[in-house]
Amino acid sequence: MMDTNSNNSSSLNQSVMLSIIVRAIGRIIISVLIATFGFYLAFMSTVGPTIAPEVWDGDLDMLIRLSVLGLGFLTMIGAVVWLIFPVAKRVFAMLNKSL
Repeated sequence: MMDTNSNNSSSLNQSVMLSIIVRAIGRIIISVLIATFGFYLAFMSTVGPTIAPEVWDGDLDMLIRLSVLGLGFLTMIGAVVWLIFPVAKRVFAMLNKSL
């Protein structure tokens, strides 16, 4: 038999903990996938021949490459912020609650 109190608080606590763990693992996996996509964009912006050398004497190529590079870095930074911000918010709330 499972060790529970009179109001089944043990199973409730296990359910809540499992939910928190699943959400945390899901958030980590999604942020890793988003950061990987950002790295892929940043890497792909630096490889290959010029896109259209006859248009604007190659300046269009540089504009496209820098835009994709910036989008890749912003995607990676956004994934890290999306992963860290809820944790920081919860820790800050716990610190305020304890003071």
